[in-house]
Amino acid sequence: MSIDAWRKERLAEDLWKDVRAIDGAMLEDWNEQCPAVGARIARQMLGVMPATGVYSTDEFWEDYSLRFNPALTEKVLLADRQEQADRLLNQFTSVPGSYVWQADSGEEVVAFAVAAIRSGESEVRKFLEDRTLVIDSEQAVGQLAQKTGMVFLPTGSARNHEGRLALRNPTLVSIGRDSPNRAGAAVLKRPTTRALDRKS
Repeated sequence: MSIDAWRKERLAEDLWKDVRAIDGAMLEDWNEQCPAVGARIARQMLGVMPATGVYSTDEFWEDYSLRFNPALTEKVLLADRQEQADRLLNQFTSVPGSYVWQADSGEEVVAFAVAAIRSGESEVRKFLEDRTLVIDSEQAVGQLAQKTGMVFLPTGSARNHEGRLALRNPTLVSIGRDSPNRAGAAVLKRPTTRALDRKS
Protein backbone atom coordinates (compact mmCIF):
# COMPACT_ATOMS: atom_id res chain seq x y z
CA MET A 1 0.00 0.00 0.00
CA SER A 2 1.36 3.44 -0.89
CA ILE A 3 1.83 6.16 1.72
CA ASP A 4 -0.81 8.26 0.01
CA ALA A 5 -3.37 5.42 0.06
CA TRP A 6 -2.63 4.65 3.72
CA ARG A 7 -3.03 8.34 4.60
CA LYS A 8 -6.40 8.52 2.79
CA GLU A 9 -7.64 5.45 4.68
CA ARG A 10 -6.67 6.99 8.02
CA LEU A 11 -8.35 10.28 7.14
CA ALA A 12 -11.50 8.43 6.10
CA GLU A 13 -11.73 7.03 9.65
CA ASP A 14 -12.44 10.61 10.77
CA LEU A 15 -10.45 10.13 14.00
CA TRP A 16 -7.77 12.71 13.28
CA LYS A 17 -7.72 16.28 12.08
CA ASP A 18 -4.86 15.37 9.75
CA VAL A 19 -2.56 12.41 9.16
CA ARG A 20 0.95 12.53 7.76
CA ALA A 21 3.34 9.70 7.00
CA ILE A 22 7.10 9.81 6.59
CA ASP A 23 8.95 6.90 5.04
CA GLY A 24 12.60 6.04 5.57
CA ALA A 25 13.85 7.96 2.53
CA MET A 26 11.94 11.10 3.57
CA LEU A 27 13.25 10.79 7.13
CA GLU A 28 16.82 10.36 5.89
CA ASP A 29 16.48 13.40 3.64
CA TRP A 30 15.03 15.46 6.49
CA ASN A 31 17.86 14.38 8.81
CA GLU A 32 20.43 15.40 6.21
CA GLN A 33 18.84 18.84 5.83
CA CYS A 34 18.45 19.32 9.59
CA PRO A 35 21.34 17.48 11.27
CA ALA A 36 20.68 18.82 14.77
CA VAL A 37 17.14 17.42 14.62
CA GLY A 38 18.53 14.19 13.23
CA ALA A 39 21.02 14.01 16.08
CA ARG A 40 18.20 14.26 18.63
CA ILE A 41 16.29 11.47 16.88
CA ALA A 42 19.44 9.36 16.66
CA ARG A 43 20.09 9.85 20.37
CA GLN A 44 16.61 9.70 21.84
CA MET A 45 14.76 7.28 19.55
CA LEU A 46 17.33 5.18 17.74
CA GLY A 47 20.09 5.02 20.35
CA VAL A 48 22.84 5.34 17.74
CA MET A 49 24.46 8.46 19.19
CA PRO A 50 25.81 9.15 22.67
CA ALA A 51 23.04 9.44 25.23
CA THR A 52 25.02 12.25 26.83
CA GLY A 53 27.36 14.91 25.58
CA VAL A 54 25.18 16.30 22.77
CA TYR A 55 22.40 18.84 23.28
CA SER A 56 20.07 20.81 21.07
CA THR A 57 19.84 24.55 21.68
CA ASP A 58 16.45 23.99 23.34
CA GLU A 59 17.85 21.34 25.69
CA PHE A 60 20.81 23.53 26.63
CA TRP A 61 18.63 26.60 27.18
CA GLU A 62 16.15 24.75 29.40
CA ASP A 63 18.96 23.49 31.62
CA TYR A 64 20.85 26.80 31.71
CA SER A 65 17.94 29.21 32.16
CA LEU A 66 16.37 27.23 35.01
CA ARG A 67 19.50 27.57 37.12
CA PHE A 68 18.27 31.07 37.93
CA ASN A 69 15.28 32.16 39.98
CA PRO A 70 13.32 33.51 38.25
CA ALA A 71 14.31 31.66 35.10
CA LEU A 72 16.68 33.61 32.88
CA THR A 73 15.29 35.02 29.65
CA GLU A 74 17.12 35.49 26.38
CA LYS A 75 16.55 39.25 26.65
CA VAL A 76 18.80 39.46 29.70
CA LEU A 77 21.74 37.88 27.89
CA LEU A 78 21.17 40.06 24.83
CA ALA A 79 20.84 43.35 26.75
CA ASP A 80 23.16 45.95 25.15
CA ARG A 81 24.46 43.17 22.88
CA GLN A 82 22.07 42.96 19.91
CA GLU A 83 24.71 44.13 17.44
CA GLN A 84 27.08 41.44 18.71
CA ALA A 85 24.29 38.85 18.53
CA ASP A 86 23.69 39.74 14.87
CA ARG A 87 27.42 39.45 14.17
CA LEU A 88 27.57 36.02 15.79
CA LEU A 89 24.57 34.75 13.82
CA ASN A 90 26.26 35.93 10.62
CA GLN A 91 29.34 33.93 11.57
CA PHE A 92 27.24 30.83 12.20
CA THR A 93 25.75 31.09 8.70
CA SER A 94 29.17 31.70 7.18
CA VAL A 95 32.08 29.44 6.26
CA PRO A 96 33.51 26.72 8.51
CA GLY A 97 36.08 27.91 11.01
CA SER A 98 36.71 28.91 14.60
CA TYR A 99 34.89 31.98 15.88
CA VAL A 100 36.45 33.13 19.15
CA TRP A 101 34.30 34.99 21.69
CA GLN A 102 35.18 35.98 25.24
CA ALA A 103 33.02 36.87 28.26
CA ASP A 104 33.27 36.51 32.02
CA SER A 105 33.08 32.74 31.51
CA GLY A 106 33.11 30.38 28.56
CA GLU A 107 29.66 29.14 29.55
CA GLU A 108 28.29 32.67 29.31
CA VAL A 109 29.52 32.81 25.71
CA VAL A 110 27.70 29.57 24.85
CA ALA A 111 24.52 30.78 26.61
CA PHE A 112 24.75 34.08 24.73
CA ALA A 113 25.09 32.20 21.43
CA VAL A 114 22.03 30.06 22.20
CA ALA A 115 20.05 33.14 23.29
CA ALA A 116 21.02 34.87 20.03
CA ILE A 117 19.81 31.87 17.99
CA ARG A 118 16.54 31.60 19.94
CA SER A 119 15.88 35.32 19.48
CA GLY A 120 16.83 35.48 15.81
CA GLU A 121 14.40 36.23 13.03
CA SER A 122 12.14 33.27 12.29
CA GLU A 123 13.98 31.93 9.23
CA VAL A 124 17.43 32.38 10.78
CA ARG A 125 16.29 30.81 14.05
CA LYS A 126 14.82 27.77 12.31
CA PHE A 127 17.88 27.37 10.08
CA LEU A 128 20.29 27.49 13.02
CA GLU A 129 18.22 25.50 15.51
CA ASP A 130 18.05 22.67 12.97
CA ARG A 131 21.85 22.62 12.64
CA THR A 132 23.34 23.69 15.98
CA LEU A 133 24.54 21.30 18.68
CA VAL A 134 26.11 21.96 22.04
CA ILE A 135 28.78 19.29 22.59
CA ASP A 136 30.45 18.58 25.92
CA SER A 137 32.22 15.24 25.54
CA GLU A 138 35.14 13.87 23.53
CA GLN A 139 33.04 10.86 22.51
CA ALA A 140 30.48 13.16 20.90
CA VAL A 141 33.26 15.02 19.08
CA GLY A 142 34.45 11.71 17.64
CA GLN A 143 31.00 10.94 16.26
CA LEU A 144 30.25 14.40 14.91
CA ALA A 145 33.53 15.88 13.66
CA GLN A 146 33.14 14.42 10.14
CA LYS A 147 29.66 15.82 9.61
CA THR A 148 29.00 18.95 7.55
CA GLY A 149 26.20 21.51 7.48
CA MET A 150 26.24 21.99 11.23
CA VAL A 151 27.18 24.59 13.84
CA PHE A 152 29.05 23.43 16.94
CA LEU A 153 29.13 25.02 20.39
CA PRO A 154 31.70 22.96 22.32
CA THR A 155 31.87 23.05 26.12
CA GLY A 156 33.55 20.90 28.75
CA SER A 157 36.09 18.40 27.42
CA ALA A 158 34.88 19.00 23.85
CA ARG A 159 36.62 22.40 23.97
CA ASN A 160 39.93 20.56 23.59
CA HIS A 161 38.82 19.61 20.06
CA GLU A 162 37.54 22.94 18.75
CA GLY A 163 40.01 22.91 15.86
CA ARG A 164 38.85 19.48 14.73
CA LEU A 165 35.20 20.53 14.79
CA ALA A 166 35.97 23.79 12.95
CA LEU A 167 37.48 22.04 9.92
CA ARG A 168 34.05 21.41 8.39
CA ASN A 169 31.63 23.58 10.36
CA PRO A 170 31.34 27.00 12.00
CA THR A 171 32.48 26.41 15.59
CA LEU A 172 32.24 28.71 18.58
CA VAL A 173 35.41 29.00 20.66
CA SER A 174 34.26 30.27 24.06
CA ILE A 175 36.76 31.69 26.53
CA GLY A 176 36.44 33.39 29.90
CA ARG A 177 38.08 36.53 31.23
CA ASP A 178 40.68 34.42 33.04
CA SER A 179 41.89 32.92 29.74
CA PRO A 180 44.84 34.45 27.93
CA ASN A 181 43.74 36.98 25.32
CA ARG A 182 43.31 35.39 21.92
CA ALA A 183 44.11 37.40 18.82
CA GLY A 184 40.93 38.40 17.05
CA ALA A 185 38.64 37.38 19.92
CA ALA A 186 35.35 39.28 20.11
CA VAL A 187 34.72 40.40 23.68
CA LEU A 188 31.10 40.45 24.84
CA LYS A 189 30.08 43.81 26.27
CA ARG A 190 28.97 43.83 29.87
CA PRO A 191 25.39 45.11 29.91
CA THR A 192 24.71 48.24 31.91
CA THR A 193 22.46 48.07 34.97
CA ARG A 194 20.00 50.30 33.14
CA ALA A 195 19.82 47.94 30.15
CA LEU A 196 19.34 44.93 32.42
CA ASP A 197 16.59 46.71 34.31
CA ARG A 198 14.70 47.29 31.05
CA LYS A 199 14.99 43.57 30.13
CA SER A 200 14.02 42.03 33.45
